[in-house]
Amino acid sequence: MFESMTSNKYFTTICSIFLFFLLSLLYISRDLSNILLLVIVFLSIIYIIVNVRSIYKNADNRIINSSFILFLTILFFFILHNGELRELDNYSRLIILLPIYFLFRDIRISKKMFIYCLCIISLISFTYATLDYATNSDSRAIGSSSSPITYGNMCMMNAIFLIASFIYADNFQANKTIIIISFLLSLIAWSLTITLGSIIGLILCLVFLFTCQRIKIKWSILLSSSLVLLILILSSPVAHKISNIYSSIMQNDDNLQYNDSLSQRLMLYKIGYETFKMSPLVGIGFNKFEDILLNYEWPETKIIQAHPHNDFLDIAIKSGLFGLTIFIYFFVTLFKFFSNHLHKDNSLSFYSTLGILNVLGTVGFMMTQTLFIHHQSVIYFIILTLVYSSQITYYLSDHEKN
Repeated sequence: MFESMTSNKYFTTICSIFLFFLLSLLYISRDLSNILLLVIVFLSIIYIIVNVRSIYKNADNRIINSSFILFLTILFFFILHNGELRELDNYSRLIILLPIYFLFRDIRISKKMFIYCLCIISLISFTYATLDYATNSDSRAIGSSSSPITYGNMCMMNAIFLIASFIYADNFQANKTIIIISFLLSLIAWSLTITLGSIIGLILCLVFLFTCQRIKIKWSILLSSSLVLLILILSSPVAHKISNIYSSIMQNDDNLQYNDSLSQRLMLYKIGYETFKMSPLVGIGFNKFEDILLNYEWPETKIIQAHPHNDFLDIAIKSGLFGLTIFIYFFVTLFKFFSNHLHKDNSLSFYSTLGILNVLGTVGFMMTQTLFIHHQSVIYFIILTLVYSSQITYYLSDHEKN
């Protein structure tokens, strides 16, 4: 039965709807999104079992292999350092969610509907962030996440995807006005989380869009997007945070003031680097950085964190240079895969562009936050990576081109 399901219009439509609902629910409820995610994974596993003989047909091994290599590397150091199981949990998503790739590799997702899904997400995130900002005693929107940083990064990532959607809108008959409004809503939602670190990911993505010669784009579009972002920042709660950080820097005090996020991160990076030097080759293991912070001699208020707010430093502390090398290799592999498929074909270019933006944006976010510490951010990144790569494989296969 499942052998012919991916050629069944109703089944493929249901799978696409499930995917759109899942992406939307990630901005609404972690519990509901987890339930729907389990349903999609279950369907994917059944599909793999039924089609086990041909499951590797047309699959791009680089996506699969890099995921296994990274997970097995983490597993090795986890065993070596006798880590706690919860530390391995989020990394296991690299393998657990892989069946989604094999299912959607044989399903064509409507690009126009995907763009409108991003637009719906912007409305959802704007609504949730606005309500949360108005009622949250911390005056910072958290949305459906356990952390405003995670939700802020997700809102910014959606805004970045909408820039790419605007670029390709004419090719898929998508309404540009709706995309522009959705882009603004996503930016407003992000600004209410007051997550400055997201700007790093945005800059990396804009640099790519500005410099990539294989993407046909008018500079006026990117310049207008940048101007809108600047105006929004200056007129949002983000401006107040930037002002506080600037004032802290200009104090010229030898002792760092720990009441702003920049000073805290600088101290965490300093301690993290000192910790890394204790065992640079294989790291000190999992769940030990927090103990080091607890015993650190502070000139002022202690900073209690379980990670250094930087994914690359975090993995280097846990697994040394070897683990860091594999970690970087994973993201370089993803970037190369998507870059290799920036062809003239609009479908391939669209998903390749989204895939590259997903990688660059996430790498930027990881500079100030630890992605693999938070379940929601891991799920969000991996699902989008698998969906974008699966659609590229679909259009490279013998399926009828859209």
